[in-house]
Amino acid sequence: MADVVLAPPGVEPATWFVFFETRARSRWLSWLAMGRFKHVSAAGWIPESGQWVFYDVSLGRSRIAVVTDGSMAWEHIRAKREHAVTVAFTPREGRHFWLRVGFWCVPAMAHLVGCRTQALRPDGLYRAMLRQGGAVVD
Repeated sequence: MADVVLAPPGVEPATWFVFFETRARSRWLSWLAMGRFKHVSAAGWIPESGQWVFYDVSLGRSRIAVVTDGSMAWEHIRAKREHAVTVAFTPREGRHFWLRVGFWCVPAMAHLVGCRTQALRPDGLYRAMLRQGGAVVD
């Protein structure tokens, strides 16, 4: 365990990069999303540990990956951004809701970054994040 570097307790990304993907994993999911964006996931940088955190929620399961900065992390980011629009969003604190409707990619990402929205589809979350200070990253 001596060569394992752990992030300091309580450290989380100061900014989340939210990937609004324009391609769905299946025709059925493409139809269900009904808009420009078909799926949403996120990545955040933790400078204290030199690591990226990737968060992806699908109907089958949630995935969290922690990857040390380097070629593997950047290849994953490149693949995510290939058919996506990326929005940088600073996590929000404030009013907490005790009830969340559903747990698929849209409510999960809204919850992760603290975006106050009623959005159920990726397009709605995209508009809400931009209204609340998110910035499109080129």
